[in-house]
Amino acid sequence: MANNAKEKIQAWLDNPNTPYDAWENLTYDEIADQAGVGRSSVDRHLVILVARTRGYEVAEVKARRKAAWYDRVDRMTDEKLERLKAYRSQDPPLSYEECAVRLDQSLWSVKYHCEKNNL
Repeated sequence: MANNAKEKIQAWLDNPNTPYDAWENLTYDEIADQAGVGRSSVDRHLVILVARTRGYEVAEVKARRKAAWYDRVDRMTDEKLERLKAYRSQDPPLSYEECAVRLDQSLWSVKYHCEKNNL
């Protein structure tokens, strides 16, 4: 039986009922609830445990969590940014509004990224 928070998080990761990619897609609060630990314990241990047990580099674990978070909150992902660059490099370039519709992003987000990247 898991005694400390680190062991509880590891037991949650190893539990056959936990989806293999749950560490990537769930929020830290959701993981804390499911593992029966505090949020700060998840902050402290999750990335390292996933890297050790799943064979990823720490940077990759962080990048995958960030990408999943961007998808959850509908932020501009790297893939969407590449599509935006392609849309704006057409002759004539697609309007901000059309880009927003095609990327399912807010007009503000499209304008921000266009200005930031000189698109």
